[in-house]
Amino acid sequence: MLPALLFQALVGWQGTHAAIWLGAISLTTVFPGIHGLLAAATSMLDDGFESARAARRFWQAFGTAFRGLWWMSAVLPAATVILGYDYALMGGNDVVLLLVVSGAALAIALVVGVAATAQSIHTCAPVVLMTRTVSAMLRRPHVVLAWLLIVGLTVSAMVLPVIGAVAVLLLPAGAALAIVVCNRSLGYSALVDGAAR
Repeated sequence: MLPALLFQALVGWQGTHAAIWLGAISLTTVFPGIHGLLAAATSMLDDGFESARAARRFWQAFGTAFRGLWWMSAVLPAATVILGYDYALMGGNDVVLLLVVSGAALAIALVVGVAATAQSIHTCAPVVLMTRTVSAMLRRPHVVLAWLLIVGLTVSAMVLPVIGAVAVLLLPAGAALAIVVCNRSLGYSALVDGAAR
């Protein structure tokens, strides 16, 4: 998340080629970070709130996602380039804005869904992981809406003027815990675990 924060602080959103491409590159570590946060949150809920074990699990999952799920790390940058150019070229149109927001929500849901599914089935095969993720997301659309709500509230709190700087440090871990609890209580984890057997 640090590259995305640096991009926001140094460049910010602009309708230029450099800003769109730099913004896309800054998002390459988001998927490994989400994967690591969900793994750490799962470890904390299963084994208790021992910070050393959760931190170790975060870095193991981050490394696994960066090496084995590198193809998923390209989803957000690719979506950012496509949606960024759409918005920069035709941003005055309300239909384009709706399509950009819908595309961003779909990309975020897919990233969170693949990270959550990868926690259960322990495979890096793109076809298997995407098939199980999309299947589970279609069977539990209310879970996907809960993910989008959690991510939206987290990002909204992180940009608040007074408490945003503190929220950047605390809220991603809280959002990961909320997503894991949501997955377990709404049946997403059980659905993915059942499909993996």
